[in-house]
Amino acid sequence: MAQLVRHQGRLGWAILVAAALITGYIAMRGEIFSRVSQSLSVISSILPLRTATVTLYFTDAEGRYLVPVSRFIKASSNIERVALEELIRGPERGSVLAPSVPREQTLRSVAVRSGIAYVELGGYQVGDMAKKAMIHTLTDLPGIRQVMLSWDDKETEGALSRPRCINAEKHQASTGSDNTRPVILYFLSQGNLVPVTRKVGVTEDLPLAALQEFLNGPLPDGGLTGPPSGIQLLNLHVANGVAHVRLRFDEQLQSLMERGVWNFYPYHSAVIYTLTEFPQIRRVQFDFVGLTPEAVAGCQTPSIPLARPMLRERKKVWLNDC
Repeated sequence: MAQLVRHQGRLGWAILVAAALITGYIAMRGEIFSRVSQSLSVISSILPLRTATVTLYFTDAEGRYLVPVSRFIKASSNIERVALEELIRGPERGSVLAPSVPREQTLRSVAVRSGIAYVELGGYQVGDMAKKAMIHTLTDLPGIRQVMLSWDDKETEGALSRPRCINAEKHQASTGSDNTRPVILYFLSQGNLVPVTRKVGVTEDLPLAALQEFLNGPLPDGGLTGPPSGIQLLNLHVANGVAHVRLRFDEQLQSLMERGVWNFYPYHSAVIYTLTEFPQIRRVQFDFVGLTPEAVAGCQTPSIPLARPMLRERKKVWLNDC
């Protein structure tokens, strides 16, 4: 899903720009230039900072779903160990999410060889949800295809690959045929994006089928939130890695957007993640048909190709827009 991104610390660059402006101002004022050198020395100590973005898999408050969140960590040559340490540390304070791995779990060692992450843990063995959280977290990192878990030097299972399904829907009606394909849809749980796996009939246009299933919403007993009725999919066209999505809102939704009562923003990220699960799609561009200027302002979705945003970890004080 998400991939490792290494970059210069944004804070350092912001300070660099600010220092440049201050330098110019000081020069204009004829101030002592030693202040400039002091500012540059501070900047030089900040710029070498490097960070990485990893995706950690916690659970919703009820422990029913794995929920991915993005987290900045200090870049390290042993990034897989740092990622697991963050996973065990758990959600941020005030988060609506719950730990997927018990905080009492101890991490003894992590080593990657030939695409397999060998993880040695101490303490008691954990359940399937915790194992899946560790496997998803590690196989999101480049170069890791499988994970081998052991407790106190005792291997529990062989090398485990990333599961094909995540949060599989359990009460989906049978089609009476095995002629189906799994697709991953993203819905909302207290503001967090939650991936679920749903089977759809085999079709030549799986992205279109997935988007239509997203608009149909989650299963009624799943505790997840989907888009409201009143959103019509007019067209989905994929070209050069960009999925062009044309949508129309009914009059009731347009009225709510004009008054600032509702906006599409929580769902545009869900659409982006749903469609970019397909390798041929890297970005998504929205085209909203028939919106008034006031409704466009309330939509809060720019009309440019959008890549996957950060998976922010929602806090308990966050108010659900939907």
